[in-house]
Amino acid sequence: GLPFFGGPGNNYSMHAIVQLAHRLRRRSQGLGLIGANGGFLSKHAVGLYSASSPTTPFQRVLVDNNAAHHGGSAPPVLAMQANGRGRVETFAVSCSCLGPTRGFVIGRLEDNRRFVAVTDPNDKSTPAIMASRDLIGETLFVSNSGSGNRFSLPASVGD
Repeated sequence: GLPFFGGPGNNYSMHAIVQLAHRLRRRSQGLGLIGANGGFLSKHAVGLYSASSPTTPFQRVLVDNNAAHHGGSAPPVLAMQANGRGRVETFAVSCSCLGPTRGFVIGRLEDNRRFVAVTDPNDKSTPAIMASRDLIGETLFVSNSGSGNRFSLPASVGD
């Protein structure tokens, strides 16, 4: 939390942490989770709190990218220049006061490489479709023409 009280960007999450600490102290068991954001919703933090002391002392764990840390499989390879059909793993839509303006997708190509792509800046229909329905698992088309990965949805998705 920030050391001052009040307006935007100033210590909002600390109030939730203090309230959670009070509630957990009244119990002998229990967990609490605080989610916080900052900046212009561009910084995220999570805190997990407990009513009881840990059974083992804190241990720092060094995480590397070996298969043991990824459920037995290697992490996906990132396709910096993606071309072809892909499947949506997750997506987001940027909006203005006039409505959806831009779409963002993280997905997998048919060869299982992961890609990140955005809608064309002039495409206003795809962000509107993305804001109105769940696209996770849907198929799309991604291409790279030198200015980053762009994606489009098949006509059937907009129906």
